[in-house]
Amino acid sequence: MSSPQDLYKAGKYTEAIAAIDALTASGEALPASLLNLKGVCTMRNGDPNGAIALFDLALAAEPENGEAVANKKSAIMLKANLDSDSANKLFREGKHDEALAMYQGVDVVIAGEECAFQVKNNMGAIFMHKKNVGEALKCFDAALEYRPLSVDTIHNKAMALKGIGKHANRALAAFDQCISAQPDFYSALCGRIETLNALSRFDDAIAAAAVAIKCKPDDYRAYADRGFANLKKQAVDDAIADFEEAQKHGSKNSSDLMKVYALAVSLKGDQLLNAHRYHEASQAYEKALGLGSSDRPPAGVLFNYSLSLLHSGKKEEAMDNMTHVVEIDPKFFPAWAAMGLSHLQAEKYPSAIYNLEEALKVKPEEIEVAYHLGVALLKNNDLEAAVVRFRQNLCIVPGHEASQKALSMVEASIAHKRLLEKPPPTPEEIAEAKRVEEEKVAEKVRVEKEQEAERVRIEEEKVRVEEERVRVEEERVRIVEAEKKAKDDEVKMKKLEEEKKKMEEEKAKVEEERKKVEEEERKAEEEKRAEAERVRKELEEEENKKAKDAEEERLQAEFAALVVEDEPEAETKAFRSKTTEEGALMDAVGDMGEGEAFVQMDFDLEELTYPGPYPKGIRVDKREQYLPDALFRDMFKMSKDEFYAMRKWRQMAKKKEVGLW
Repeated sequence: MSSPQDLYKAGKYTEAIAAIDALTASGEALPASLLNLKGVCTMRNGDPNGAIALFDLALAAEPENGEAVANKKSAIMLKANLDSDSANKLFREGKHDEALAMYQGVDVVIAGEECAFQVKNNMGAIFMHKKNVGEALKCFDAALEYRPLSVDTIHNKAMALKGIGKHANRALAAFDQCISAQPDFYSALCGRIETLNALSRFDDAIAAAAVAIKCKPDDYRAYADRGFANLKKQAVDDAIADFEEAQKHGSKNSSDLMKVYALAVSLKGDQLLNAHRYHEASQAYEKALGLGSSDRPPAGVLFNYSLSLLHSGKKEEAMDNMTHVVEIDPKFFPAWAAMGLSHLQAEKYPSAIYNLEEALKVKPEEIEVAYHLGVALLKNNDLEAAVVRFRQNLCIVPGHEASQKALSMVEASIAHKRLLEKPPPTPEEIAEAKRVEEEKVAEKVRVEKEQEAERVRIEEEKVRVEEERVRVEEERVRIVEAEKKAKDDEVKMKKLEEEKKKMEEEKAKVEEERKKVEEEERKAEEEKRAEAERVRKELEEEENKKAKDAEEERLQAEFAALVVEDEPEAETKAFRSKTTEEGALMDAVGDMGEGEAFVQMDFDLEELTYPGPYPKGIRVDKREQYLPDALFRDMFKMSKDEFYAMRKWRQMAKKKEVGLW
């Protein structure tokens, strides 16, 4: 029967696990070496969680087992990468909530730079989809820490910043960075136009749109963005031309864009209406209404369309459209007023009264509408209601001339009508009227006498008051002269007090300056101490880092020596070759860091090029180490020390270029 080690070397991981499990039937605890081997087999079978548990058992039995430590780190890396792959699949399938939950469980510190970059970038895209711009920005910033020059991520960040109005300048800088790296990046070019529009830099936006259109003339977005800039500049004709181009290239699918297009066309209608070009204006409004919702068009546009029809002589069609306006917006005052005046001109007085009353419900103090309502009531022979209306008008605008004249005319008409309707007086009524008139005359004479007596009394009172005023004025002059003398004395005292106060203020100012100098000296001393403390901490951190790196190099060197000494060559080659083919970031016996000591062995390039076979005893994932120095410099254009001083992802890129990855 084959041993677990033989089965593992043969790649029969499941059988190796079964053989190890069989050893536990005797009840004896497995040694750390077998637990470690079982963990490696479990990891090879795609179960990083089970492998981690086994490596933990191995470390519990033998805490200083460096092989188990390295293998556990590999298993954690594998788990992170597998979780990331699963999340990527969910992301591509549009299952954003599930993908986000899985991404958040990935340990990006362990996963490696490439995996961590993809996780953070995709999380940012999901948060953008969820309209959570703040979290999206955090994720894109984290992704850029792993790959600072990723144009797509910089673009994603710019789009997120654009979504936050107060960060428009930062968004513009990010779009500029994208375009600098990739001048034909169309989405970045359009994002830059939109950001310039948000900053009200419309001329710059128009110039930027020309660049984007030249880059991609068959896409609607740049035309639409330029149309928006022209619209904000009141260049309505240019805006319409841009929106028409955008429509040709697919903008019909964008409801928001069609609304802006409709707005531009309606503004053109306004210009034509103001220029009294009513037929052309009605055509423009009709086009604008066709671009929007036919069920509930904008009330203002529909009203202007109605006005253009009315001025074009299409009165009936205009009235139908105005009726639709007030159905859409019952408080649309201009439509009620226009319909009321139109019906008044057409002598349709009941309809005019109804529409003008509805207009006044919206704006009760609109005097012109109120006046025409009174006229409509008068024309409808409702004299009493007309009097009430005209009196109300004079309460709204006292002295309103038209309403005053109309009221006088209506009241005279009513009085005349009543006079005509009254029968002739009897002799008794005539005698009574004469008596009443005589009483009125007598009362008038009495009142005039009383008024004359009162006038005389008032004149006498005026004389007395004037005399008292003169006496009071003389007393006031005397008091003023006395006060002036006292004030002169007071001024002298006040001047002395002011001089004293000025001296005290100067003294206080000197004292304040002294305190200020002392405070500045104290702050400078504190800053000096803080700077010294910062430098001390930096030196201490640097020493700690050097000590930590030295300790790690020592442990890795010891472990590498153990691997070279104990691991059979066939097992090493099979395990590492398999690991390389599967894309794992670290093999089962650990990863050797940059700067680690190697046994100096030189091989030709043909012996080290993928897919092998490779020379025995070498590190497959570090094959470049075994190139002669001259050949290494010729291939990589640098020394080995310079190569390993680079970041890992740059090393990987270089190795891919020369076929050693």
